[in-house]
Amino acid sequence: MILALSSSCDWCSAALFEPTGRLLQSRKQHAPRQGSRACLVMIDLFEVPIPEISRYVVDTGPGSFAGTRVAVMLAKTLAWQHAKPIAGVSAFDLVSTTKPVLIPNKRGESFLRIPGKEVSMVQTGDPIPSDAIGYGERILEPTYPDASRAQIDSLIWTDAMSFSMTYLVEPSISTPKKPYANAQHS
Repeated sequence: MILALSSSCDWCSAALFEPTGRLLQSRKQHAPRQGSRACLVMIDLFEVPIPEISRYVVDTGPGSFAGTRVAVMLAKTLAWQHAKPIAGVSAFDLVSTTKPVLIPNKRGESFLRIPGKEVSMVQTGDPIPSDAIGYGERILEPTYPDASRAQIDSLIWTDAMSFSMTYLVEPSISTPKKPYANAQHS
């Protein structure tokens, strides 16, 4: 069986597929800042022993930096521990592979992926396609990434140690306003 996980936004999801790609079970849960717990609970609810999982699929974003890393690290850890292959899937594809998808980046910015074109950054006032789906302040009826939408047959598999996330933009990590002093213990 193949386990797919997504935690790139406040809605986490998990799906269980046959090796052929046929969906067996799926679950989703609204879990802001609790993605790790939500993913583990959903996996437990599948009632499938982890050693029976033959491959792992994980949402690699874009989305919440910390949130995305939750499912990525969980899938990498399980794949590494059990020596199973892992593959990444874009959050865009977990929303839709056929429609324009809008995913928020940070205040006033969103990523727009139009099928067949490069991903672009759009600002709050920029026009977007009228048929765009996704989530964020510009989408009236949100569609969140869902692990059950993973297209298993088109993935590129690798080992856990070689697997890494790809970023559309560098993470915006701030430095402390007051640098930490070198702590010396006496």
